[in-house]
This record gives sequence, structure tokens and C-alpha cells, in this order.
Amino acid sequence: MKYQILNRYDSRVQFEMECESMKECVEAAITQSADLRSADLRSADLRYANLQSADLRSADLRSADLRYANLQYANLQSADLGEEIGKLKAGGYFTCGPQGSRNDMLMAFNSDNGMFVKAGCFTGSLDEFRAAVIKTHGKTSKHGKLYLGVADLIEYKFSEVIA
Repeated sequence: MKYQILNRYDSRVQFEMECESMKECVEAAITQSADLRSADLRSADLRYANLQSADLRSADLRSADLRYANLQYANLQSADLGEEIGKLKAGGYFTCGPQGSRNDMLMAFNSDNGMFVKAGCFTGSLDEFRAAVIKTHGKTSKHGKLYLGVADLIEYKFSEVIA
């Protein structure tokens, strides 16, 4: 099947190839140094994708599944992660894991709408994440302490970016 990566603003084709999935197409585009700035990747299934060193500035990633994606050194500045999270600030994402009760990846974002966390089926603000952790795991359980420690780390990391 032919997959195309379109520009989110003018719908021009930025990359295309015959492959099995959008994930495979995006990975090939990165390998071939294709220009993916402002790419329309809405709702793309990018689980486990190797996005290392990808330039996805201003990309539309609303509803994209980035679980387990390798975002090391990827540039997501001003990427759009949807209405709730918004557009990322410089250095505006953090991942860690697998960890916690679901042994899943945790992703945190610093955007123009604030700090947000995606962990398992949870997506919400950093404060909402802390409240959900305390409600689900308490403050003293192993998972509670781990998640709350990661929340503190996220807050510290993003405060350094802002300052």
C-alpha cells in the first residue's frame, strides 16, 4: 500500500512509499532525511517507532499513538499534540519507563497549555496525574512513590527549561 506524509498546512506530499504501515513510512522518511517539519501525522499509529533525531517541528501529532516510540533527540518543538495538551515548548517532552503498575512508558509534555502526562490510559495535567496516583496507589506504596517521584522530576525538568 502507498503511504504519504502530507504537510499539515498545504497538503503537499513530503514523503511517500510503498510499505505496510504509516510507522514504517515515517521511519523510512527519517532514515532518508526527508523533511518532516509540519508533517500531518494526526492519529498515526507510531507505537514502537524509531523517531530518534527526527525533525518534527510543528508536526500535527494530535491523537497519534507515541507509546514506546524512541523520541531520543527528536525535535518536537511547536508540535501540536491536540487541543488539551497544545503546542510543545522547546525541550517540551520527557519519557521514562517501562515502569509502574502497568510496566508502561510515561510521557510528559511541557506546552503552551501547561505540563501534561500520558501514562497508560491516563492523560491529564501534572496536578491531575498526582491526584490520580494518590487515589489509585496512595503515597506510600511502591508505585505511588515511583509515580510521584517521576512527577517531581518532570516538574523540575520543565522548570529548568522555562527559567
